[in-house]
Amino acid sequence: MPALTPPPDASAKPAAAREDDPRRDAILAAARHVCLTRGVAAVRMEEIAAAAHVSKGTLYNHFESKHQLLLEMVVAQFRAGDRIVEAVVSQPSSATDALERLFDGLARLIDVQTRHAPLLFQAWAVVAHEAELREPLDTALREMFRTWSAETRSIVEQGQADGAFRSAADAGALGDAITGLVSGYLFRAAFDPTAANGKTLRRAFHLLVAEKLLPLEASDGESK
Repeated sequence: MPALTPPPDASAKPAAAREDDPRRDAILAAARHVCLTRGVAAVRMEEIAAAAHVSKGTLYNHFESKHQLLLEMVVAQFRAGDRIVEAVVSQPSSATDALERLFDGLARLIDVQTRHAPLLFQAWAVVAHEAELREPLDTALREMFRTWSAETRSIVEQGQADGAFRSAADAGALGDAITGLVSGYLFRAAFDPTAANGKTLRRAFHLLVAEKLLPLEASDGESK
């Protein structure tokens, strides 16, 4: 599963601001904490620098503006969720097991991101007003969701070839439906986390599988 596309010009940063610099991760973590506590709009760069225990100059050496910092904070958070999914689907397995692994990874992602969902959408709203920042964010998220759709489609097609899933099922549409459920749950988690969580997402996934993928006899057995 490919990694999310980093913001542009990352390779042009000075040596002190490379992405493998631990201070960068500390700044992003501090930004998440301060923004969760105070709200994205109210936070100043000075507060983030203080929370990260770095100078203001060091902060600007890594992130040229507050909006740039917000962009990378959102991308980093989604990239962390993508690694959760990648870790559970990377092992060879049968189609049914691979699909269950994918569902487990996506459900874990929802549980991990629930706490940060309001922050992510606040930051996204700020970044969306600047075209040069919105484009890399849109590209990163588009790539992530398309990857999940393609992963699902590949698994379903494998299961159809093996006879585990109904051959008439539209593998591409199912991939898009599952990815759509995830994006919907991410949005709903921002204001309704008790209803949008890994457990309820798994139930929705399994309903799709029972209704659209499993052979009729197996589907009837699942519903009893």
